Order: sequence, then structure tokens, then C-alpha cells
Amino acid sequence: MPYSQILGHDRQKQLLSKALSADRLASAYLFSGPEGVGKKLLAKAFIKNLFCVNGNSCGHCRSCRQFEEGNHPDFIFLDGTPSTIKIDDIRAVQKGLHFRPAEADHRVCLIDGAEKMTHAAQTALLKSLEEPKLHTMFILVSANAEALLPTIRSRCQNLKFNRLPVEALRGKFSQTLEEDQNHAALLAALADGSFKNSLSDKRDFYLQERPEILQDFTRLPLLESHVDAYFTLAGKLAAKKNLIPDILEVFKLFFRDTLFELQGRPESDFVNADLAGLVRHQSSKESIASTLKKLEAIRDIEDSINKNTNPQLSFEVLLMRLSDQPSSAASNRTV
Repeated sequence: MPYSQILGHDRQKQLLSKALSADRLASAYLFSGPEGVGKKLLAKAFIKNLFCVNGNSCGHCRSCRQFEEGNHPDFIFLDGTPSTIKIDDIRAVQKGLHFRPAEADHRVCLIDGAEKMTHAAQTALLKSLEEPKLHTMFILVSANAEALLPTIRSRCQNLKFNRLPVEALRGKFSQTLEEDQNHAALLAALADGSFKNSLSDKRDFYLQERPEILQDFTRLPLLESHVDAYFTLAGKLAAKKNLIPDILEVFKLFFRDTLFELQGRPESDFVNADLAGLVRHQSSKESIASTLKKLEAIRDIEDSINKNTNPQLSFEVLLMRLSDQPSSAASNRTV
């Protein structure tokens, strides 16, 4: 994949391109930063450029085709994301790197999830980093670089990656996934700067179940005369055991949007832009002070659920606290 097809990280692309064109490559790199922002993707694009006969990931030369098919003789990949990387794994890599490159100018080992290396594995790797062989290269990819030995970090050229900008993600979702503008904005806001997060198995929950949850909540009758409705909805939410953190995030973002509406922010700033009518309806019943109290209530319930409080009871308490109305409509736009 050419650099141009990778979202963001222009500084890192520029540094790698300059190093390659000037033939001033480090023997070890550490790509560190948040999960799912494109570190491994850029590492593979860099390696493909390095192997490419034309130096530009042409996709047509023998080296590009071998790399794309996963059988380039000078490439070794260690994946630490599903399990621990042990010392025997590192020793096997060291054995593979002992010989000169078969076809390219370098033999490259890419270690994804490098923080999953055991202490013994890291110690074994350190020897290779301290005494690098000519025409060999290590690229370590990590979302938790602090878990690596300081001596390993000090022997790598560290390229730090940041979260992707919301606007860039929004445009990418609109273009690549053919999402409408509201869904693209929602996915971008929920991504927390990670393209991977937005494509996770939670995507359908946020696009399909989120509106239903918020509609059920905003349709709740007055608590004083219809408490059973609150118990029913609490049970419905508590039954989604694996989604409880996401349900709380839905409420948090909804009241964040309510706060934005009360402050006069445009709908384009809403996470729930597709539910702007619900946001306006809720804000008509709130003040800034009451909305802040409800955001605090959500955080309290998050803490209680993390301490293994009964989810049914927690949601009952939450819905009741979220149903509280400001004591005076006159306070609607002030704290």
C-alpha cells in the first residue's frame, strides 16, 4: 500500500522516505502510539518500499508481489497481539536473520504487539539490537512502549504516532465506507482517533441500537406515576451484559450533546447529529447545571459497575437520576 493511501502520519512518512532515499536507515525502529491508528500499516508500507525494485511500492515487481502474498524470503513477522512472544520465538527470528538477504538489500523482522514479549524474550532481543548485523532491521510496533525494557527503547529510533484527527476520520468514513454524513461523524467521534476502533464489532451497536436506546429513554413517562417503566428499561439495558460500557458511553455522549445545545453550539458539533431532534427535546427540559449533574451520575454508575454492583440495580438508579428535572425552567441556560 502506498503512503498516500494511509490516513495521516505525514511527519512519520516524511522521515521514513528521507531515510530510505538517503540510505540512512536505522537498524531498529520503534513505532509507538495508540492502538489502531495505523502503525503496523505504515510499517508494512515502509518495508514494501524498502523491498520494491522501484523503491515506490509499485505492486508489480517480484518483490512487491512476494510481500503482498506473504512469502517474501527476507521478511519475518512476529505477531504478539493474540498471545505472548516467548524467548524461543526471538531465537527463531535471530536464526533467520543470521544469513545475508536472499533477494532484497535488507532482511527485516516486524514485531507487532512488541510489548507482549516476555522479559526473557526482550533480553534475548536486546543482544541483537546491541550488536546489529549488517543489512538487518527490526521494526517494533507497540501500543504500550513503556512495557519494553528501557535499553530496548534506547536502541531503537522511536517514531511516535498520535490519534487521528476527527475530521480526517469523518472524511475517510464518508469516502471509503460510503457512510452518510451523520454516521460518518458518529463513527469518527467514537473512534477516539483510531480507525480500527470504528470498524470493530461495536459498529452495528452504535449505528443501530444506539438510536433505540435513546428513544426509549426520552419516551420514559414521569417517574412518580410510572416507576415500572424505569424498571423495565433498566432490565432491558442490563441484559446486554457485554455492551454495558458502551450503553453508558451512549448516555454520556447524549448528555454531552445536550450540554452543547444549551451552550448554543451548532449541530455539526454533536456526536448524535442524526438524533438532533432528541437532543433538542432533552435540552428543553434541562439546565446546564442539571446536565452536568447527569453526566456526573453516569460516571458514578460507571464506577459502581466496575466494582461489580448489580447491573439491573445500577441502571434503575441511573435512569431515576437522569429523570430529575431542574427546579426552575428559568435556569435553563445558566449554571
